[in-house]
Amino acid sequence: INAEYMGFERLTHYVREGKLVPNPPRTVEDLEHKPKRQLKTTATPDTTWARKFIQQVLPPKKEKKLNDEGEEEEEQEEETEDKGILPDLLSEAETFSWCGIGLLESEVYRIYVSLKRLLDKEPLLSLRFWGKVIGIKKDYYICEAEIDPDRLPEEEAPVGEEEEDEGLKMKAIYDQLNTYKAKPPVVIPPEPRGTGSNKYVYYVAVGEDLSTWIQLPDVKPQWIIAARKITKYFTGDLESQVNAHPPFPGLEKHYLRAQIARISHSTTILPRLIFSLTEPPEEPEEDEDGVKKPKPYKVSAYEEIPEIQPTEAPDAEDEEAAKFMVWSKGYKDDALLQLSNWVHLQPELLQSQGRASLFKPEEEEEEEETEEGIEKPPPPPPEQINPRLSDLSHDKKLQYSCHSKRQQPSWSLRKSFDLSSSKNRTYLCSSLFWPGAHAFAKCMDDMPGAVYSNIYIGHAVKRDKRAKTFAPPLPNGPMQEYPMPTEGILQMDATPDDEQVFAKPEAPVVAEEEEEEAKDEEEEEEED
Repeated sequence: INAEYMGFERLTHYVREGKLVPNPPRTVEDLEHKPKRQLKTTATPDTTWARKFIQQVLPPKKEKKLNDEGEEEEEQEEETEDKGILPDLLSEAETFSWCGIGLLESEVYRIYVSLKRLLDKEPLLSLRFWGKVIGIKKDYYICEAEIDPDRLPEEEAPVGEEEEDEGLKMKAIYDQLNTYKAKPPVVIPPEPRGTGSNKYVYYVAVGEDLSTWIQLPDVKPQWIIAARKITKYFTGDLESQVNAHPPFPGLEKHYLRAQIARISHSTTILPRLIFSLTEPPEEPEEDEDGVKKPKPYKVSAYEEIPEIQPTEAPDAEDEEAAKFMVWSKGYKDDALLQLSNWVHLQPELLQSQGRASLFKPEEEEEEEETEEGIEKPPPPPPEQINPRLSDLSHDKKLQYSCHSKRQQPSWSLRKSFDLSSSKNRTYLCSSLFWPGAHAFAKCMDDMPGAVYSNIYIGHAVKRDKRAKTFAPPLPNGPMQEYPMPTEGILQMDATPDDEQVFAKPEAPVVAEEEEEEAKDEEEEEEED
């Protein structure tokens, strides 16, 4: 078989059909007009993103305006519109690189230029790079934005007939006639944009082409609940189906939006006391003797999420000034190496509803049943969650079934390399439940607060809380040696004379003397 036709296509044909492809007949013309070997298009990387990137970097061309006489008009200064806030992504990436985390410098620069172009096009109040989700075929670059309501275009009222739809009338009649049947389950609505899990809007760029950003839809509670039950890697195609069991109600873009919500509400953290609640927490109750009862840490699910505000330095004479000592001194003495000094920025998602705020359906007025023995079941107790701005020390633990220490913290803390003479310090906090979620805090001595940032670079797959990782059990402890006396006694080495004194007396040699006497007697008898 000629090596010219031995390729992958021929091998696949043999596997499918069970026979080899016959060699095509070769003629003289084929030998004379044999084309030169050329590289396949797949062997060279796709560089279309580079051409689009150059177009983004170049400044826009100004069109020349001519007047009626054919002369150029003088340029008038246009009023510049206020753009949104974009953090310094290059400096943040450099700080992450000090901790050994981040992307390539060229990749970060391309993302920064693309985000500036996105900020010019969309009415955004703030914009930041959220992270990168690694896919099987292509990767997702994701940014987090907050919509500016003042810059949104006014929506035109829909023009239509005022008459009611006949279908709605029929449905209302059907509902009234079927009151005897079981009621359908309550559908939990999504949170409105700008609140809860939909507080931010997320844009995604597919692959290396960062010139096109696609806005993801607002997350629904059904997506979050279904995403908790499956483990699925991303393919890189937003319109592909999510083949999993139990089935996911949507496409990959909906699954991506659900995973972004789960990661954001679980791993967006910052140092303690940078933000505080606008309304102070309720004081604990007192018993009959006037002693305050211990207040439980967990609270009932919020119907309205408490608002937060930046912390202001209190007066020195204030009683609560001591609580802000760690924040005002710049987290001295490596205070950020403790989980209690890191808090969650976003509220916790409810396990029962997949929302950040509790949804209570409107109770319909029902006639009281007078039959004996039939009672209305009591409502379920409200779900208990961690309060707003809860510290990381109260998070769930990793459980190791085969390790000597069954529970481990779900966060790891370390300090990046800094000179001992430098006043700047950088700390890194990484999540173990969501591998790839990191946050750094950069602080300075005697300067209040810290500079912080969050990023995610991973597959967007959560680690099981049972920590399915092999951890061999520790070996048994050493065996107990010969018990030593409690009071040690020191002695001098014995001399030869001492050894003779304490030596055992030699036993008398009786058998040897009897043998010698017997021999002497025998010799005397022989002589006689």
